[in-house]
Amino acid sequence: MGLTKQYLRFEAGPVFGVIGSRDCNVCWLEIDGVQRRYVAAAACEKIHVWDTVTAERTMVLHGAASEVTCLGVHDKRALLAAGYADGSVRLFSLTSGDLRVTLTGHRSGVNAVSFDEAGMRLVSGAKDTEIVVWDVVSEAGLYRLRGHKGSVTQVRFMRRRNCLVSSSKDTYVKFWDLDNQHCFKTLVGHLTEVWDFVLNEDDTRLVTGSGDAELRVHALRFLEPTEPPAAKAPRLSEADGDELEGDSSNFECTRIGSILRQGKDRVSRVVIDSQCRLVCFHGNDQTLELLYLNTEEETARRLQKRQKRDRKRAREAGEDAKPAPLTAQTLQDELRRLTSITCPSKVKAVDVSLSGPQQAKLTVLLANNSLLTYGLTVDTSGGRDAAEPGAHLQLPGHRSDVRALDFSADGTALLSASSEQLKVWNKSTQQCIRTLPCEPALCALFVPGDRHVLVGTKSGRLQLLELASGRRLEDVAAHEAELWSLALTPDQRGFASASADKQVKLWRFELVSTEQGARQLSFLHTATHALDEDCLSVRFSPDGRLLAVALLDSTVNVFFTDTMKLFLSLYGHRLPVLCMDISHDSTLIATGSGDRNVKIWGLDFGDCHKSLFAHDDSVTGLRFVPRTHHFFTCGKDGRVKQWDADNYQRIQTLEGHCKEVLAMAVSPDGRWVLSSSRDRSLRLWQKTDEPLVLEEEREDERAREEEQRLASGQAAAVPGESDREAGRPGQKTAETERAAERIMEAVTIYKQVSRALRESSSAELHPLMLAYNCATPDLFMAEVLRRVKSSELEESLLVLPFSYVTDLLYILERLVAGSGEVELVCRCLCFLMRVHHGQIVNNGVLAPVIERLRAAAGRQVQQLRDTIGFSKAGLEFLQRDLLERESVALFVDASQSVSDKRKKRRKKERAAQRAVLLM
Repeated sequence: MGLTKQYLRFEAGPVFGVIGSRDCNVCWLEIDGVQRRYVAAAACEKIHVWDTVTAERTMVLHGAASEVTCLGVHDKRALLAAGYADGSVRLFSLTSGDLRVTLTGHRSGVNAVSFDEAGMRLVSGAKDTEIVVWDVVSEAGLYRLRGHKGSVTQVRFMRRRNCLVSSSKDTYVKFWDLDNQHCFKTLVGHLTEVWDFVLNEDDTRLVTGSGDAELRVHALRFLEPTEPPAAKAPRLSEADGDELEGDSSNFECTRIGSILRQGKDRVSRVVIDSQCRLVCFHGNDQTLELLYLNTEEETARRLQKRQKRDRKRAREAGEDAKPAPLTAQTLQDELRRLTSITCPSKVKAVDVSLSGPQQAKLTVLLANNSLLTYGLTVDTSGGRDAAEPGAHLQLPGHRSDVRALDFSADGTALLSASSEQLKVWNKSTQQCIRTLPCEPALCALFVPGDRHVLVGTKSGRLQLLELASGRRLEDVAAHEAELWSLALTPDQRGFASASADKQVKLWRFELVSTEQGARQLSFLHTATHALDEDCLSVRFSPDGRLLAVALLDSTVNVFFTDTMKLFLSLYGHRLPVLCMDISHDSTLIATGSGDRNVKIWGLDFGDCHKSLFAHDDSVTGLRFVPRTHHFFTCGKDGRVKQWDADNYQRIQTLEGHCKEVLAMAVSPDGRWVLSSSRDRSLRLWQKTDEPLVLEEEREDERAREEEQRLASGQAAAVPGESDREAGRPGQKTAETERAAERIMEAVTIYKQVSRALRESSSAELHPLMLAYNCATPDLFMAEVLRRVKSSELEESLLVLPFSYVTDLLYILERLVAGSGEVELVCRCLCFLMRVHHGQIVNNGVLAPVIERLRAAAGRQVQQLRDTIGFSKAGLEFLQRDLLERESVALFVDASQSVSDKRKKRRKKERAAQRAVLLM
């Protein structure tokens, strides 16, 4: 058997150029006691923490390989929760920046995450229409809530009660009782999808935003146990209520009014500050609208003023007129609309923080990949509010999609061009070292020498920019339509341009004299070649003999460079060729088309060597690796792929971009690949020394596909849970299957070693027990169960065959008394009993085991409760003693300060008496 050809693996490198992902929210962070300075924003699969004062990135949180879709923060516990597009939820520590736990419970992307008031629980809602409540302390799921028929858009805990509120695209808002995991109320008054909502501080007002141009405000009220259910809360307006007919619960939800927005499209987000005083909302436009929630005293004061005006208006109407009745409290008395803020671009996310009754600070994520802050001064007396723009974070990224990329000749600098500017980056630090304004760019490249940049624009102009001074040396109307492609000649003395005006033009670099007598770089037009179709791409062969031009009629014409006579016409693509490149030895040309195929042609006879189905969408970029027949392609499916043009094999697929990949470049040494995407990110891929075998790579890809299939599949059925609103929070994944396999292996080893030890006390231990440093089978089994993640334990036990469950029950009987893991053992025991209750009851052999387990577990749990109770009582005693000491010290300090004041007063009186005697 011959040796398998090996390649070197490319791995993901730095990601830069993106300030904030447009599909995720932003939130203020409190780090080291500093508030309203640090902002967390998602950057594709990472989370960036930005310092709004210095405009620098202070922390990067690394999570999964999928895109971050939502963020939630709890400042008191310094925790940041992130929901991902693969359905997972991850918790990060803001003090160290480390990943604390990964929670897997959803089959699709997570739309919302939220902490409760104490930070002990976390709730997540996803596109799979389900809600999962997690225990942050035990790092495991509590239960799953089912009831919505559409994607869950927002979930929030109530502050005063153990309840949960959720909204969905099914137009419903549901209220859940977390004590019994039951939906006790459904709000049905919305006509379109409910996109977001907020609750006030005492959970008496609910503000919802849907697909129309208004915000609906509802009054929430829990009836007291002694209050009859028929008693209704007084409505503040004549608006119809939105309660379900026939509802007899002790909870009332009444619509009290609506707030008309300035925008006509749907509500995107509704946020409220931590003090529940300032509500901020926006749509898909540039307007940011604000509402101020009045306190009870401010509401009563506004109501009195309005009633006074009404009485005065009634007196002015006539003396004989009857006195008008006092008007009731309305929605306008409870809230006040503040000054709207018009942002430079469309608003995608916002967060607000109130520093006092009159000062607020907003952070706004804009659609043009920038982060903006505003300082807001609220006039509580009803005057005009003032909003002052603050820091504008925009340097580390482009305002629009990057359409052109290039490496410098030495590979130390990177070039990226978009619709409004051109940036030069340091490859080592990923810092932007130069930003130059330009017209909408379609192609760009470094001029030989790396001191100038050549840009082809959408209007057909050629612009020559000098990097040192930032000046525009040349701005020539080279073509009458879009200039799609630029290519340097092999001798580096000129270039060719291809445009949609059906022309290919040749240019030569020159040094010209300026009026000051200095010499500067310029270019001179040397030849024009007219073609029958629009030109989309142009390339020179490295030997300088041929020029290839891709046309709109899906063909590629190859000309002789010296005479421009047609040499070859390559046809076979069904859609136009968007990108192409020629190998270093000028023997192969590879073309990528909108038909998702890549064709490899020979330049000797023009024959098609191979046609490859490369991407699931259009191929947007193609580059050969220097001095090899390997080439990279990128497409609108968001992937970058490496191919071998000799054996027509796909070497590797580089995944990381969240949206379409628009451009790509390969470094001159072939060790780096740069790609740009519609997610505004620039990614570097680095060549490593790790060998890559194709068979192993294909096997790994199949394993990843199997993991994705498991994650998106339906949960296993458990008796008694199919028709309930609440279910298990876990999700079957490849990790849970591997954990189940480890448990089954441990059970088998336990039985073998226990049998051997009964036969001979000097029997050798299993190698796995030695690896775990366990001297007895009981310790080994406890260690295996302990190493299973808390969030995956139930799903791992669920897939165990019943024969292993029977053996595990006997093992748990021994572990409950001697392992010290009482909580873990009882959790396993309760879950196995709930799942396999029918089989265990029908099996008479297990009855004595269950009885012994019940008695032993009861004793151990009671002993553990006594220990915890004793420790709690001791801590409370120490706390009381400490408070008493502090109060005594405070009293002593106060007494000492009073005596010091008396002494000072006496000294002043004596000094005054001496002065009188001297006079």
